[in-house]
Parts: sequence; C-alpha cells; structure tokens
Amino acid sequence: MEQCTHRQSLEIEKHIAIGAKGEAFNVGLYYKRTLLQGLENLYCDLCSKCGTVISVYVDQVDRKWLKD
Repeated sequence: MEQCTHRQSLEIEKHIAIGAKGEAFNVGLYYKRTLLQGLENLYCDLCSKCGTVISVYVDQVDRKWLKD
C-alpha cells in the first residue's frame, strides 16, 4: 500500500484526473495514431492529509509517444 512520504499517511486518494481550470481541454501526453495524434490523460494519487502528489501516471503505456 502506498504511503505519503511527508506525513506517513495511508489515506491516499487514487486515480484523480488532472485538468486545467477554466479550460475546455484535457491535460495529458500526446501519442501517434494512424493519421492524427491522440492524448492520453494524466492521473495522480494524492495524500488527503497534506496534499502531496504521490504519483502521476497514464492508464495505457503501450503508445508511440510524441517527443519534441
């Protein structure tokens, strides 16, 4: 089980979507699709005691990620 490194709390909120306030788009990582690009949403796990972000991740890792 995950534990907060700052408070040693086990109260971790899981799979929280990351977004941008006031914007109508998702935040994530771009990947190559057949003709267009796709966007894999970012999620985080958060300590509910102190607000520390424990981890940031995507659901699917088998993508052809676009790099700069």
